Amino acid sequence: MALKPFKPGQSGNPGGRPKKPMVDRMLEEALTSNDSQTAKVIAGKLIEKARKGNLAAIKLIAERTEGRPQKNAADTPQKADAQLTQEQIQARLTELLSSPEVKEQFARLLFGKEIQ
Repeated sequence: MALKPFKPGQSGNPGGRPKKPMVDRMLEEALTSNDSQTAKVIAGKLIEKARKGNLAAIKLIAERTEGRPQKNAADTPQKADAQLTQEQIQARLTELLSSPEVKEQFARLLFGKEIQ
C-alpha cells in the first residue's frame, strides 16, 4: 500500500496531540510550580525512606534513575528481522539436546516417557 502525500495546508494529524488527563495536568502543575519545591520535598521523603531500607522506595529510585532492568534475554522483545536461520535453529537444538537433563525432559514432553 503506497503512502499518499498530504495536500498543501493539510495536517497529518487533524485531531492534534491527545490532551493529558486532568489529574496528570494538575499533578504536573503542582510539582512544577513554586520553583518545584513540592517535587523536592517528595523526592527528599522518598530518598529518606530508601535510606531506611524501604525496598519499594529503593526500587522506584533505581528505576527512575537507571531505568528498568531486563529480567533475562527471553524477556527482551525480539526484532522482526532477527529471525533465526534453519542452521542456527538446528545448532541450538543440538546444543540443548547434548545435555542429558534437557534430553530427558524433551522426551517426556514428546513421548510421555523416559529415554534410554
